[in-house]
Amino acid sequence: MRTWNAWVGLSGHDLDPVIDLGEPTIVNRVYTHYVNSKRSWIHPPKSTEILVSDDGISFRPEGIRKIDPEEKMNSGKERVLFSLAGVKARYIKVIATYRDWE
Repeated sequence: MRTWNAWVGLSGHDLDPVIDLGEPTIVNRVYTHYVNSKRSWIHPPKSTEILVSDDGISFRPEGIRKIDPEEKMNSGKERVLFSLAGVKARYIKVIATYRDWE
């Protein structure tokens, strides 16, 4: 199992990195995390989407999670889990949509 621990701060745009696993790999789940601290003006994404690809060019969607701002009133670290059930892919694209967050 591969895990990465890195935090990215954004202002005014979305996040859309592509992760190269180096070779086709069976992926069972993808976790994303975000910090939610409204008092510090740190907001969660409006939605997070996972896409996979064999060639890094053509991506197919595997899941999307919308985040209800009314549900996320507390501060802290939140986790979003995507269960992919054995999808084979070399590339994973994560799209976290922040724009137009009010």
